[in-house]
Amino acid sequence: MIKKRKTEQKSEKRAQIQRTDYRSYRLSRKETALFLLEGAALTLLADRLFYQSLFALPFLGPLVVFWVLYMRREKCRERLERLEEHFGQSLSSISVSLRAGLAVEHAFYEAERELRELFGPEDEIVTEFAGMNRQIRNRVPPEKLLIDFADRTDLEEIRSFAEVFAAARRSGGNMAEIVRAASESIGNKILMEREIRMILAAKKSEFRIMCMMPAGVILYMQLASPGFLDVLYGNAFGAVFMTVCLAVYLAAIVIGQRMIRIEV
Repeated sequence: MIKKRKTEQKSEKRAQIQRTDYRSYRLSRKETALFLLEGAALTLLADRLFYQSLFALPFLGPLVVFWVLYMRREKCRERLERLEEHFGQSLSSISVSLRAGLAVEHAFYEAERELRELFGPEDEIVTEFAGMNRQIRNRVPPEKLLIDFADRTDLEEIRSFAEVFAAARRSGGNMAEIVRAASESIGNKILMEREIRMILAAKKSEFRIMCMMPAGVILYMQLASPGFLDVLYGNAFGAVFMTVCLAVYLAAIVIGQRMIRIEV
């Protein structure tokens, strides 16, 4: 009896879905160390360009924290974009399986198998479908799992499909046709977003170059004309002036980042 109970508990534990909240991102130790080093390097560079004083480093220290927070947000955004694109592939697989006459449960199994072959076992969408299938084997309705997935990603495409899928299950309509229409509509939107991101990739490269130019100009003047900018260092007026320049520089970068980020 005890052995049987332990087996059931292990089965229930394995059946629990990995409830990852994709709206936030937790950096690994390696990523944290890397971004801290990058932030420290940027802080030292800012001090070299704008102040040339060790006394300014404590005031520039928050740049390290801002850099780590910025990279965490970027990692979260990249993961959501990847999840959204891979989810579009899962819709195609589910739609094909349903049109072939498979039951909904088997369609989810087939989707997991195809996604595993395409993206590997460590991909987020593969992990999610593996968790869904474990829950389905424990008689959890697929529509409930999709709605939970949509809540944890907060992606419009996943939420739309979850709502359509749930409505189709309740109404008992032509599931294959409803899912096909929904997957085509959502797939077209995901494809459009991918094309927009590809177009913006060149603009982002140009933006990065423009962000480096002011710092590059100051560094060039320091190296090519030693002493030319000495009047801006080591005195109160120069510190205030360079602080204003640094603030304008950072504000321009933030505004530029928002301009090249387009929501479809």
